[in-house]
Amino acid sequence: ETLRGALASIPPGQIEAAASLGLKSRAIWLKVILPQLYMRSLPAIINECTIVVKGTALLAVITVVEVFRTAQQIGS
Repeated sequence: ETLRGALASIPPGQIEAAASLGLKSRAIWLKVILPQLYMRSLPAIINECTIVVKGTALLAVITVVEVFRTAQQIGS
């Protein structure tokens, strides 16, 4: 859904301009659409990854390890 929204936000004039320059379909996707799609969707994808990490037990394990490491450094 994130990528669909980012793709919908790219103005159709970008594709028309690339086609008028004579670029083939593959070149339009690789050189025009995908770089814009990447930049527009990156913040939302990072946000989703953060939510997934927060919702898993992995965050608790990382936190426990960091607490023990800090305690060990203070103790030494």
